[in-house]
Amino acid sequence: MSHTVLLVQPTKRPEGRTYVDYESVNESMEGVCKTYEEHLKRMNLNSPSITYDISQLFDFIDDLADLSCFVYLTDTQTHQLYNKDWIKEKLSVLLRRPSRRESNGNGHSMGLGAGLEHRSNSYTIETMAVKASHPLSTSDSRPPTPQRCL
Repeated sequence: MSHTVLLVQPTKRPEGRTYVDYESVNESMEGVCKTYEEHLKRMNLNSPSITYDISQLFDFIDDLADLSCFVYLTDTQTHQLYNKDWIKEKLSVLLRRPSRRESNGNGHSMGLGAGLEHRSNSYTIETMAVKASHPLSTSDSRPPTPQRCL
């Protein structure tokens, strides 16, 4: 597990910058997907389900003013900064898995909510229980606290 800090700036306005701490790179990549899925839900309030593919996720990432992450490197005990291209590569690896909902060995499900279904190269989100949440929420059980950057 590598502590990861996801840095997000949705627009050019610096006061919109936020960050979220994660326990691992994969968790932070799930957070990026969840952010996009929450965005899709807000844009499609009347749709019972929404389907997207990785190219649409990447377009969303490209439209953000900034998206980067600091990953803790245990061997050097430092954080390394990674950009959008690195994040998209990590997302490609993550999304190539047969299922984003995997057991962590303790009987707990990891990944996004039960409303997500993977079909070849596209993902369907069930939106029947749309609830208001922060665009950086990453977990139904323990949402992180987004922090405003100064």
